[in-house]
Amino acid sequence: MQIETDARNILRLRFTLPFEAPVVLSNSLLLDVRDPDLGVAFGLEIANPVTMTGNHAGCSVEIVEPETFVASYGKQPPTSATIMCR
Repeated sequence: MQIETDARNILRLRFTLPFEAPVVLSNSLLLDVRDPDLGVAFGLEIANPVTMTGNHAGCSVEIVEPETFVASYGKQPPTSATIMCR
């Protein structure tokens, strides 16, 4: 886990959550990282939000960009991604 603050003193915690076991996709997987009930903003990394290891030929990742822009925080990170495999 990495803990950092930016120039505006916004605290960011960065961490990786690997799957417990490898996931074999036959179609698609939706990864959604948000919780509207909490006062904490969750999001994927803006650059390279999803990485895959191993044999992932025929797979693609679609990142869903947020529709909102918060003036005090700037560009918001994506909150979901869909991984599709043929």
